[in-house]
Amino acid sequence: MAGLAALLADLLARGGRQPALPAADLARVVMALSEGLNAHALTHPDAVTANSDLAKRTLPPVLRALSEPTPRVGSAG
Repeated sequence: MAGLAALLADLLARGGRQPALPAADLARVVMALSEGLNAHALTHPDAVTANSDLAKRTLPPVLRALSEPTPRVGSAG
């Protein structure tokens, strides 16, 4: 989980953002989303085709919602 937390923090930093909660918690949320979608696909195989890119479509807004702009050094605020 630490590796995923570091990866998410790095990806957000590249976009000028930082996690709004501890990176380890953000990683848990992403894993829970992924595992939930996988479980749904196993129990609802007819929905897989229609929602095959659901993770790709939902992860960006989830990361945006659970992150915030990185404060600029020297910014007043």
